[in-house]
Amino acid sequence: MQIKKIVWATDGSNEAEDALKYAVYLAKEYSAEISGVYVSTKKVNSLSSDFYQLMQELFNDLDKTEKKEFEANFTSTKSKLKSQGVRFTGTILRGEAASKIVSFIHKEKADLVVIGTRGHGLIDKMLIGSTTLKVLKKSRIPVFAFKKSERKRASIKNILVPVDVFQHKGHALEYAADLATTLNAKIHVVYSIRLARHIYAVPSILNELIKHTKAELIKRVEEIKLKHRLRGGDASELRISTQVLHGVNPAIAITDYASSKNIDLIVINMHSRSGIKKLILGSITEKIVRSSHCSTLVVRP
Repeated sequence: MQIKKIVWATDGSNEAEDALKYAVYLAKEYSAEISGVYVSTKKVNSLSSDFYQLMQELFNDLDKTEKKEFEANFTSTKSKLKSQGVRFTGTILRGEAASKIVSFIHKEKADLVVIGTRGHGLIDKMLIGSTTLKVLKKSRIPVFAFKKSERKRASIKNILVPVDVFQHKGHALEYAADLATTLNAKIHVVYSIRLARHIYAVPSILNELIKHTKAELIKRVEEIKLKHRLRGGDASELRISTQVLHGVNPAIAITDYASSKNIDLIVINMHSRSGIKKLILGSITEKIVRSSHCSTLVVRP
């Protein structure tokens, strides 16, 4: 896995500044550079030619103030990161935030984008930011959806990888293995069985499901270790545990497990869909991004 360029998308919020700490943490570990991007979303809606001209002049003045503010912010960030040995550049764009960010990361040929899950507005503070959700859906590269935690220093020592044992297509576990090797982290691989309530009344069926899925998880782990050895790595350096979860709601089972194990990062596949559903983020993936206590790194299959 190559991480040579990281895009950090900021909206000027405190969470975006905290997300930068993780972009820097990963940049240092991978000797990568960071490209910061801020998108001004101010719009002018004309009711008349005179009104349009007045509002245009007003927004031009606001744009100049906003531009100066973020230019100063980026200049300060560049100086601070230079002293830490991390190369940084900042870019200011204007337009619809998500589409501009996605275009920017592809133009920059970035390997990873780091973005906060909350924004300035009240609704964005309550729910996952609409910009983040759109970037998750449209980005062709992995997205690190940062979620603020009590931890003051950026660190990733426990990685959780939810695996679908019925779908072989996906790179989350392989991606997590590369991350874990670089960051000296432990990987927790889980599969969550979705159960109807009445199945709990038949222990033999549940036990058989757990036995089958546990064997499949171990098989996936062995495949990853084999790939690691073929690339010249030492499989013993991969610390991987497996666990079968079960419940009525897989997303809740996974996020509860993440909380109980003090997981720092969840690495998960965005499931590919056909037809019109291609534009829809997998329901379990979206629920995990929304409700997990920790950050999530979403990988395209």
